[in-house]
Amino acid sequence: VELGVRSEGYSGRDIANVCREVIMLPIRELDTSGLLENSDKDIKIRALNLEDFTKTLKKVKPMTNKSLLKQYSNWAEEFGEG
Repeated sequence: VELGVRSEGYSGRDIANVCREVIMLPIRELDTSGLLENSDKDIKIRALNLEDFTKTLKKVKPMTNKSLLKQYSNWAEEFGEG
């Protein structure tokens, strides 16, 4: 529920962009720590958590303006299924 509230105003594409950024966080952490270099060992990447999403939502702003989202909503109400 919290992510839904925090991502209000984001389009599907915007949320996909957020998710792409979030999945890269643990990998970037490993890269900056130097663990990815010269390692013959299996490296475990940490799981994603709510904080990853909340931090990323603060940085990645919606690219779709509210007017366009309203047009999509109106179209879905008029022509969508269900």
